[in-house]
Amino acid sequence: MSAPEVKYSTPGSLPEDGRFLKSGDRCMFYLGAGVVVLALVVIAIVVPLALRHKPGVEKDRVRRLMSEVPLVDGHNDWPWQLAKNFGNRLSQVNLGNDLRSAYTHSHTDIPRLRQGMVGAQFWAAYTPCNSQYKDTVRWALQQIDVIERIAAKYPDTFQFVTTAQGIQDAFDAGKIGCMVGVEGGHMIDSNLAALRMLYKLGTRYMTITHSCNTPWADNWQETLNPTPEHNGLTDFGKLVIQEMNRLGMLVDLSHVSFKTMHDTLDVTRAPVIFSHSSAYSICNHTRNVPDDVLRRLKDTGGVVMVNFYNDYINCGPNKTENTTIAQVADHCDYIRDVAGEDHVGLGADYDGVTRVPQGLEDVSTYPALIEELLNRGWTDDQIKKFLGLNLIEVFKRAEEMADGGSDKGEKPRPILHCGICLEPFNNPKALACLHTFCQECLVNLVGKRSFLTCPTCRTSVSLPPKGVQGLPDNFWLSELSTSPTRRSSTLYWEHLNKGSSKGANGAERDSGISETDSTSPTGALMENDLQPVGTRSKTKTKTKLPPICGKNVHSDEDVRFFCEQCEETVCEGCLKKHAGHSVCNMEEAEEMRTCEMQSLLGMLTSQVNDLNVGTKKLRDHQKQLQQERGRVESQIRRTAGQWWDAVKLCEEELLKELERAYERLRGPIADQQERAEGVSMEIAAILGQSRGKLNRAGVIEKLTTVRKLGEAHDKVLDVVNETKNFAAQRIKFSPSIIPGGLGQIVVESKDVSDDKADKKVTKSGKRDASGPRIEQELLATSPKTVPSPTLPLEESDLEEKLLVRAKVTTIGGSESSGGRIDEPTGVAVSDDGFIFVSDWSKQRVRVYDEEGRFQRNILVEEKSSIVRPGRMAFDSSKRQLYVQCTSSSAAVGAKKTVKAFMENGNHLFDISSGLHCPHDLAVCPKTGRVVILDTELRILLTVSSSGRRVRSFSCYRDVTAPPPVCMNSVAVDGNGDIVLADWWYNNVKILKPSGEVQLTFGTPGWEEGQLNRPAGVCVEPSGNVVVADGKNGRVQRFDPAGGRGEVLLHGLQAPSCVACARDGRVVVLDEGKKVVLLVEYHDK
Repeated sequence: MSAPEVKYSTPGSLPEDGRFLKSGDRCMFYLGAGVVVLALVVIAIVVPLALRHKPGVEKDRVRRLMSEVPLVDGHNDWPWQLAKNFGNRLSQVNLGNDLRSAYTHSHTDIPRLRQGMVGAQFWAAYTPCNSQYKDTVRWALQQIDVIERIAAKYPDTFQFVTTAQGIQDAFDAGKIGCMVGVEGGHMIDSNLAALRMLYKLGTRYMTITHSCNTPWADNWQETLNPTPEHNGLTDFGKLVIQEMNRLGMLVDLSHVSFKTMHDTLDVTRAPVIFSHSSAYSICNHTRNVPDDVLRRLKDTGGVVMVNFYNDYINCGPNKTENTTIAQVADHCDYIRDVAGEDHVGLGADYDGVTRVPQGLEDVSTYPALIEELLNRGWTDDQIKKFLGLNLIEVFKRAEEMADGGSDKGEKPRPILHCGICLEPFNNPKALACLHTFCQECLVNLVGKRSFLTCPTCRTSVSLPPKGVQGLPDNFWLSELSTSPTRRSSTLYWEHLNKGSSKGANGAERDSGISETDSTSPTGALMENDLQPVGTRSKTKTKTKLPPICGKNVHSDEDVRFFCEQCEETVCEGCLKKHAGHSVCNMEEAEEMRTCEMQSLLGMLTSQVNDLNVGTKKLRDHQKQLQQERGRVESQIRRTAGQWWDAVKLCEEELLKELERAYERLRGPIADQQERAEGVSMEIAAILGQSRGKLNRAGVIEKLTTVRKLGEAHDKVLDVVNETKNFAAQRIKFSPSIIPGGLGQIVVESKDVSDDKADKKVTKSGKRDASGPRIEQELLATSPKTVPSPTLPLEESDLEEKLLVRAKVTTIGGSESSGGRIDEPTGVAVSDDGFIFVSDWSKQRVRVYDEEGRFQRNILVEEKSSIVRPGRMAFDSSKRQLYVQCTSSSAAVGAKKTVKAFMENGNHLFDISSGLHCPHDLAVCPKTGRVVILDTELRILLTVSSSGRRVRSFSCYRDVTAPPPVCMNSVAVDGNGDIVLADWWYNNVKILKPSGEVQLTFGTPGWEEGQLNRPAGVCVEPSGNVVVADGKNGRVQRFDPAGGRGEVLLHGLQAPSCVACARDGRVVVLDEGKKVVLLVEYHDK
């Protein structure tokens, strides 16, 4: 038996008998095949990627795509920058130049728009939230006007666009399409007529809110508020959305709360846009769009246009030090993946933000983002949609869903329906302008205010004490809305024309009523059907229908109907003559007239009674006014007599002081003059002697003369410099700030009860010792009390005055060696007693210990800028000092910021975002947060100890007070409540941390407890409020409930700042006298 033959085969072949190779050969075979396949895969992947990342090829692809479709950016605030920097005067700036040198942080100009290949731009017509309830509509018109003027001034670059097709037309013509987006629903002033007019002027989207609530919608900051003001959209807000749909205006949901987003998506018929927002899941800022809203866009339609602002791109737990273009692309990827590629676009927000990612510095850098997306695998079709096709498609759908835009008339609404909710009236309430709305609708519209603006005619209406419930009921509309009322003649025709009507002679007779005649598809009474009583509509031939049965034409017919249009009774035989008129049966007509009469009789009776009561009250007021005039006249004459002697005595003292000041200042001037004249005579003699030796003297003598002349030259130069640099002081007179030197006539509101008013009049009849004084004194124990004339005090006044004593120490005076203060502008105190004083002229903050001894300086200097420190606040827990600073340089001009320093003077950071003119600031002892008062924006901004923005709100939640309001100082008490000094209304307001006014105290005047231009405020540890009473020249203290104030210090010239220490002492800054005083007071 022979051994079996072993056969071999070449790789890739099989044995002849069909069996595979041995196991070792098979491994070698598979290994070789795997290497070949892997090499092919690597080649297939690497080669295209290498070609794809070739810079030239990629940039060419970007340019090709951006030249095929227009790049449409959803939001750019360039018009606002032109308003801030040039007052919208386009003649003062050439937009065709690079504007980076014209104003700081410039992102936009024509050369960079061209470089960025921008095809169309929604320019933001923006006005700040503090214009709400004031001049916001005027501001909106100004900003729309400047956008149109930009397009008109540069026609070779821009083309004003109002349609989706217009974007493509401008792009085909090689121009940039200019479109208007109104940023903030506050700019329509809660008026649908204003909305329609903005549409006519070219506005094609409106952002529902900005960073403040409107009376009908919540802004993005309300997302984190457990009790939002409106909880989304109100009924009127839904009406705004519906009207925007009807016009074809895009609804922009950037800046709104999450609840407002969902409410809008529930109401809108057209797709929405987010003109400048990003993805919330990547950066959890409530200005961004959450996932549940992104997913809804697949059903409702819309586009999210990615914002480039660093704080909306790079935040949350994954925040990095620098924001990059890759992070912007991450947001684009995420929105595309969650919402879909048809719902993502561009909305950079250039010139509306200050910090943008690296690589996206201005409008010229759009191609860099497109290149990044291509590198991530975006297809050409996806890029085109992202560039602008998605926005154009949304624009077209909004136009298609509009029912005529602004050129067609509004659809008439049923007259028995409320103009806010568009539903039948429920408990209708009549306003003073006689427009009527549902009680519940008015309650939602008013909120917590004590007045409202009529949604129909915009008349301002003050509410009665009971609020909306106290408004008069509209009995007539209530009766009409709850009972069968007017009917069209067609309804009666259906009743009469079941068969043919028969006349008196038994013949069939046509009633002549058209079956197409009706008031509305639902039979409801419409606005167009209602006409004034006593008027008649004109027919197409403009001839008046003759009265029929009213003249007894058919005397044999029963009169069963009443034509309201002709105001005549109608029989069945004449019913056809009233075709198209509003006809009802006689019973209903009589019932309706009875209701009208009863309503009018009741209303007129009530009004006559009110008029009689008002007339009697006016007579009482006139009588009381005459009595007050006589009493005040006697007080004025008595006060003038008492003051005359004091004025004369004060005049003598001032003249003596003037003489002393003159002699004191004249001495140095006379000495310098005498020295200069003596040197002049001495040098003249030397000159005469030297000229004689010029030609006669020998070398040695001339050498001596030269030395004398050199010494004379040095001496003259010294005297010349002394004379030139001599600081001559001037004498000025600062008249008394007290008007007339006696007092002022105060006209008080009669909101108080009569007994309180009488009590005030009686109290003001006695001259209060703490009122306006001619004497310029501190308190009795002040070490620097200056003797001055005083008025004779009544015994009770003197006894009351002696209840307070104070120890007053001057800080940083002329006697201080190293810590002299030249121009103090702000003060702060730490818990351990250190006193901080800002010195405007020296550009530094002086630090003193609790006894007022100078310790060190904190410099607030900047390179190439002059920095002037102002008001301050100190955080004792973090040991951080916050200083309001004014920086000025030739390049930037004046700019106000808040700088944060460590106690040792190390600079930490600046706070400037969201601020225009920070004026005062305070630290909350409870949370360490800093509250900053911006007097230009009229807002309070709260930031954390690291400088992060927490919240902001208007200073003027007290909307019952008309503007202007001038908040001058801010403090925070131990509960976190905010205390504001109101310079205009001469009072102090205490606000909750959320901004609601909970207490107001202080009245204008000179008496104790009254205020005249309060300039500074602070809170003691006990909760007492200390106020720098500016024009009264004193410092007062009020209890936490705002009770009667007591004078702590008077005789000041212009106290502007106060700061309270934990031990009860108060630091007072008197800007008039340029001194800082440490006051330690105690009761007797």
